[in-house]
Amino acid sequence: MNYNNLNSEASYIKLDDFALCNIKVDSGWVGIHPKIENYGLYYYLYDGSPKVGIAFETTLISLTKGALTSTKSHLDKSVIIEASDSCDMFIFNTLDKTQDWTGSLVTSTFTCDNANSYLICIDGAPKVNSTTMQKFDYSKLTSGKEYSVTLNGGVLGLFTKV
Repeated sequence: MNYNNLNSEASYIKLDDFALCNIKVDSGWVGIHPKIENYGLYYYLYDGSPKVGIAFETTLISLTKGALTSTKSHLDKSVIIEASDSCDMFIFNTLDKTQDWTGSLVTSTFTCDNANSYLICIDGAPKVNSTTMQKFDYSKLTSGKEYSVTLNGGVLGLFTKV
């Protein structure tokens, strides 16, 4: 992501199958994510109301605070982000643009149905099977296993490699 000279903070964690990115920016910040670097499949907006668009198109991606938004259809396009206020967002990235992933927010106890699934703490300190998770903690799940979830105001994402 290319940044202008306003305050911005980005953390990027590359793992075996995916990467996580957290971007925090000040009001007035503009960033360009060139298509060659755009691996973002899902965005989660913690705070703010950024405008997210596709370069040279009239397409706008609507991000809603507290919701997971799929951006899979825009992988081979350059993304432009403009912050009219301070913004904080999470991006789930694939490492291979030909690899599809599903993503959803977890709200209650569930049984994993795919061995290629990961549970990621997006925010807060939710408890999963008696283990308290912190932001960006993740766990590869076991197919057929039940996962007891207590959100405690936190946010968990379930991402599965298809």
